Amino acid sequence: MRHALVQTTEAKTTHSIDAAIESALQECIKNNKELARFEDEAETKTACRLIHFLDSIELEQTSQLESALKKANFHLLEASIVSRTFFLPGHYLPKIVLKDSATPFMSVSMRVENIGDFFSKRGLFAIIEGSPCGLFRKALISRENGISFWAVERKLATVTEATEIGAEAAIKRLRCKELWQTRPRNCSYEDSLDCLQEASIRAKEMAKEIGKAEAARLILEVEQQYWQAKNMAAQIQYNRQNSLGLGWQNCIQVTLRSSRKYHCLVVRLLEILGFCPCSSFYHGENIGVSTHCFEQPEAGIRILLEVDMSHAESHTCDPHTPLQDWPVAGPVDLWCALQGESLLGAGLYSLAIACDVESIKKDFQKMGFDCQAATIQDPSLCCAQTCVSWTPRPDRLKVALTKKLLSLDNAKKLAVAGFEGSKLLFVERELYIAT
Repeated sequence: MRHALVQTTEAKTTHSIDAAIESALQECIKNNKELARFEDEAETKTACRLIHFLDSIELEQTSQLESALKKANFHLLEASIVSRTFFLPGHYLPKIVLKDSATPFMSVSMRVENIGDFFSKRGLFAIIEGSPCGLFRKALISRENGISFWAVERKLATVTEATEIGAEAAIKRLRCKELWQTRPRNCSYEDSLDCLQEASIRAKEMAKEIGKAEAARLILEVEQQYWQAKNMAAQIQYNRQNSLGLGWQNCIQVTLRSSRKYHCLVVRLLEILGFCPCSSFYHGENIGVSTHCFEQPEAGIRILLEVDMSHAESHTCDPHTPLQDWPVAGPVDLWCALQGESLLGAGLYSLAIACDVESIKKDFQKMGFDCQAATIQDPSLCCAQTCVSWTPRPDRLKVALTKKLLSLDNAKKLAVAGFEGSKLLFVERELYIAT
């Protein structure tokens, strides 16, 4: 069984690719002052590095590197007379541009949230290629000693050329985003079914209007904003990163939680948006939670979906068939009962970002946050987390008591102390950890 965050079979294969990327990036930083300045600012202000926001990088073609790309299941995205571009769907590694011959010129591209805001905040001149609301926009930050440093604003993972769209298409995208923003979500326990069905209807309408991948991207943006509004650690880190115009462009994946009762509806909604199941992981009988990974390759989005399951169910259940309630509520069912489904009132369970884990832990601990180690199956990853405590909604706490999902004593404790709400995860490849 493959792990949801990074497939363990890829760990060794991608290590040589990681090394090639790191080596080439350090060489570029040495030869481009703006690149070096940004690397220093990112480390100081955000506890992240340029490599955590890397969109693409040029590397010299070698038989060893090309073999590693094939073994790691990189796909050929684009080919030109002098180079080929490869990418790994659903993975946070950047696109690799293999040049057919050695040249003194190299290019590094970095993802930003909004390209206009990025240049405004840095006080730099720019000529932006691609129209506002376009699927792909880019602008040159600097060119020095043969090293070109680009800022890239992308909506889809597979688009490589700057796009121009008309006012009608731009307005259509904005209307689709508002359609998702204004859906009913803070509903009662009894209205959850109606609200999830309404969410599916709106997702289908968005997919029809602008395509599945674009609809998935817009929905992720809205869900990130909703989650961030309920998580103080997320607000702090977002503001730190967006002071450089980066936003959540180092987001690796997000995690949703679903009750057993509505699991099949959430799966169907993801399928409407073009998500495909790719792996799963069972947390053990003591926990009784199964995590299922879904990817939207065109949008470049990875979503984990957690649900209470027995070990047997995690291998045999049909995701389109409703799961029966357990006699005693599992941890995910209780979480959903007290605050709502992830796609409704609760919002995302977690968002994971690539960063310098030790540095960001120190920063947040200084601010009074409790940063704990997080368990990751892949030994090549270092991971930590912050968790926000929530107070149960009174109406939902009453329903949980009525349905005997928890005892009266536990309900009183939760009403005072709160319960585990949402998380911000910090993730780093061991190769990038400074020694």
